[in-house]
Amino acid sequence: MSISRMDTLGVRGKPWEDQRRFVTLRELPKSAFFSKTAVAAMPNGRGRTVMYSHGEVYKMVETVASAMRESGVRPGTVCAMLAPNSFDLVVYFMAVQWIGAVAAPIDTSLSKEEIVSALKSSKASIVASPLVDEDERDDNELWCKVDSAARELGLISWHLYRTVNTGVQIEMHGVRASESAAWNGGSADYKVDPDAVAVHLAATASAPLAVLPLTHRNLAEAAKSFVETYDLVSGQATMVCSPLSTIQGVLTLIAAFLSGGLVVLPGDGVFDVTEFWNVAALYEISWLSADVEDVVALHTETATQIENCSSKHSDVQLAFVRCTGGVVAPELMSAMAETLRTPVLCAYGPAEASGNSCTNLLLSRRAQSFGKTATNCAVGVFDPETRLPVEAGTVGDVGVAGENVATGFLDGGEANASYIIVDESDEENSKSWFLTGDRGHMDEDGFLFVSGDSRKMRAAELVAIEAEKARLEELERFALEEETRRSGEEYAAAAMARQLADSDEESEAASEEQSGTGSEAASDSSEVVDDDSEESGSEESDEETETEGTATAESEDDSRAKEAAAAAAAVVATAAASAVAHDRLGNDSDGDADKGANNAEEGTRVLARRWENQPRDTEVEEVRPAKAQVVQSGLDKETSDAILARMAEIEAGQKRLEVELAARHAQELAELEARLEAAEAEAAAAAEEQRRATEEARSMPAVNTVLMTPQLLSINMDGIEAAVTAAAASAEDSAASTAEAFKAAEAAKKAAETSERASQSSQQAIRAIPPPIPHPAVVVEEVPESASRDVSLAAFDAQSVTKVIKVSLDDIEAVMRQHPAVAAVRAFGKADTRYGYDVYCAIVAKKGARLSEAWLKLHAQSMLPATMVPRKFFACSLPSLGAADRVSLASERALQDLSASAGLSNVKQIKAPQWKPTTAARPATTAQ
Repeated sequence: MSISRMDTLGVRGKPWEDQRRFVTLRELPKSAFFSKTAVAAMPNGRGRTVMYSHGEVYKMVETVASAMRESGVRPGTVCAMLAPNSFDLVVYFMAVQWIGAVAAPIDTSLSKEEIVSALKSSKASIVASPLVDEDERDDNELWCKVDSAARELGLISWHLYRTVNTGVQIEMHGVRASESAAWNGGSADYKVDPDAVAVHLAATASAPLAVLPLTHRNLAEAAKSFVETYDLVSGQATMVCSPLSTIQGVLTLIAAFLSGGLVVLPGDGVFDVTEFWNVAALYEISWLSADVEDVVALHTETATQIENCSSKHSDVQLAFVRCTGGVVAPELMSAMAETLRTPVLCAYGPAEASGNSCTNLLLSRRAQSFGKTATNCAVGVFDPETRLPVEAGTVGDVGVAGENVATGFLDGGEANASYIIVDESDEENSKSWFLTGDRGHMDEDGFLFVSGDSRKMRAAELVAIEAEKARLEELERFALEEETRRSGEEYAAAAMARQLADSDEESEAASEEQSGTGSEAASDSSEVVDDDSEESGSEESDEETETEGTATAESEDDSRAKEAAAAAAAVVATAAASAVAHDRLGNDSDGDADKGANNAEEGTRVLARRWENQPRDTEVEEVRPAKAQVVQSGLDKETSDAILARMAEIEAGQKRLEVELAARHAQELAELEARLEAAEAEAAAAAEEQRRATEEARSMPAVNTVLMTPQLLSINMDGIEAAVTAAAASAEDSAASTAEAFKAAEAAKKAAETSERASQSSQQAIRAIPPPIPHPAVVVEEVPESASRDVSLAAFDAQSVTKVIKVSLDDIEAVMRQHPAVAAVRAFGKADTRYGYDVYCAIVAKKGARLSEAWLKLHAQSMLPATMVPRKFFACSLPSLGAADRVSLASERALQDLSASAGLSNVKQIKAPQWKPTTAARPATTAQ
């Protein structure tokens, strides 16, 4: 689902036709706000707070831009900047935009290695940083990091500084960017293409691909959307809380200058919550845009100050606080709104969308959401797999589109393909969506909810999938090993059984063959024996029988020896196979083959022991004890002992191998169980992490979760009806008063006509009298309260004509507030015995400031036309001078004359200024 809103969400103010034509940053500062205060810069370390108008900023930007162009900086040159938030950095940033170069702001908190990586990624050729005195450079961390990085990469290193007389300057140390100047094309060089890159913004500090090239059009559209969405107007003040190396800091600066507002730069470029309310009261800050951590810290600090009975925050009324980088739980949101005494509006502003996409508004808010899409922005949610839009309420990857969205990463390559989705459903108007890296959903009303970082959530999902896959593989491997072991035992048993059966058959065949041979021999010998020699034949027969038995026993003994040798060979072969298997196990070879060898060896060893203990040996001994005796006596004792010793040795070796293999098998089983437990633990941890993320998304902790609950707005209809009734009654009274005024005007007109007719008769008599020499006259008119904001200076000739010039007292006050020693000022018209009515100023000096009328007049003459320079300055002791009535202020006794002394009372002046105002006579004036 995607939602695109092309109209403003807030209350639309005056039409900003000039702002809508804003397409490049080259147009800042705006000439329409030339005399308005633009910047209040608090000191970074030494120095004092300075205030500059849009016109003064314009002149400084032009000076720095001209110096850079003269040194050879051409359009498209990447100029990096590493400095804390300061007025020097603001002027340098705008000067880079003036000449069509590319600004690359880099975070000053990075290490030297990270700065080198950021400079490489942004493709910078010039780097600018604050100028430091030579004796302090070795102790300045930022100077050392920037100098080392510039030397390592071979970059041009320039430095920024500011003086009281000349403003912001750039020190190039005699190093040029090019041999020739960059203005060969004349005025045409100052034309900037809206689609040209304006800023190289590092989205992250570690990924080289995360550098976003933002064009002039991207930033201009985001700033216009910001101004229209929050209905910013000229004269509003804000503080730049985020560093200018982030998109929120850049957007706040551009939007404030575009709307003609005042930008307050905190000291050392750090947003200090402990001093915020003092600064806000001093410069009348009306809105604030800060990171969610800073907003929570400001709420905590303000609550602590309230507990300590401090009332600093009561002097400031903020219109709204814009909170970026996360949402806040409903309970904390209510507490923050009560503490800060203003609504806290959570907004979604990724760098890919130039810092502005969605926001909550005063009349369109929903708890734990980022609100609806801002003016001229589009937000959509897409399926991570299919990359197609999803329905309302379905979680997916968040994407942004519009003219404020970047076209891709710098040298992104494959990253651009994975982060950019092209919607070709409309062939004529295809739209590109840039995925922000967040995961969330949009409800049916168009409010955006973000669950978290899609990259981290996807990584957790992949970890869980890999853990489950590893667990299944381990289970499958364990089952295969068990099956292999059983099959190995069965195979070994069958092989040994076949071997023993073959040995028995061979033994029986040999015995039968020997028995048959002995019988045939006995038969033949009996046939040859003579009857007469029966006795001797009998003896011979016995001898032959004994001989045959011996031969048979010897034959059987040979067969048994063969069988024993065969068994010994089998056992030796089994031991060799076991040794080979043992070696394979020791060398961590393939587990399945080793298990099969071990199982086969175990089966062979079992059957070998069964063959050795065959009961048939006992049966043979019982049936044929004599033959057994013959066999035993027929074997060589040395051979028999050797065989028995070898058998004992083999049996001992078999037992040893059996113990070792059993121990190794137990060890492998323990390792497998440990691995299974570890895999299950990882899978459980991943599942727990995913469950916790889901629970966090549902329960929404204090910061950075987004499921929401609706809020109800309570409207007092009785109060509204009473206000409408009162307004109607007031309108009726006004109409009646207007009718009476018309009647009085008619009566006055008739009286004037009567008086004119009466005077005509007297003029004829007066004409005969010669006129006296005329004396200079002073025309004095009482200043009505309704016209107290405008004072007119009249320069006239008594003989002929009076010239009236209108003066804006608001502009005079705005200029005088820029004086560093002025805390409050009020301009008013006052009657003077010598000059008539003229402009005067009441001044409240800052504590400890040196101030004199000559210095004040010099400041006014340097910034105001001659007709607007106040005639005189007064010191005032009123506590609330800014709200004093101008008409009554002319007769206020609390005004003190500054002319009697060089400065204010109780203030020591080192040296009075040498300049003195002119004392020439000035024509009389008329104030209206």
